[in-house]
Amino acid sequence: MSSKVLPKINYILVCDDLREEKDTNKVMLWGLYTVKMFLPSLPAILPKLAMRLSLDVSKPLLDEVEVIVRRPDKAILGSMKGVKLQVQPEGGGEGSMNLLFSPFPIELAGQYEVVLRHDKKEISVVAFEAVVRPFAPIPST
Repeated sequence: MSSKVLPKINYILVCDDLREEKDTNKVMLWGLYTVKMFLPSLPAILPKLAMRLSLDVSKPLLDEVEVIVRRPDKAILGSMKGVKLQVQPEGGGEGSMNLLFSPFPIELAGQYEVVLRHDKKEISVVAFEAVVRPFAPIPST
């Protein structure tokens, strides 16, 4: 009998919003970020931030985990205990899970990470890097 494990995070997509259509199994992502999120200044508050995690489901997974978001200084920005791992299998040992944060404060430049924790075990992945880059003014004609 195999024991249940924390899933390995294959990758994470970070976007402004996402929507899952249950009848067609389509997921729509809006405002997909690259590995760097450029902001005009800090601190900033995003009205919403969505994340789609691709997980390895080749082994039996735990039923619940704690989801933690860490700031670049490793301080915990927020956590959700008792999150049910409602993973949608996609074939080939891969599954996905969606997370939605509203609002999402970004106080520091640097790497923000998502952590799945159970007891003292943690699996983490860098979600994005916040970078301050003031927007250039539009030249007048």
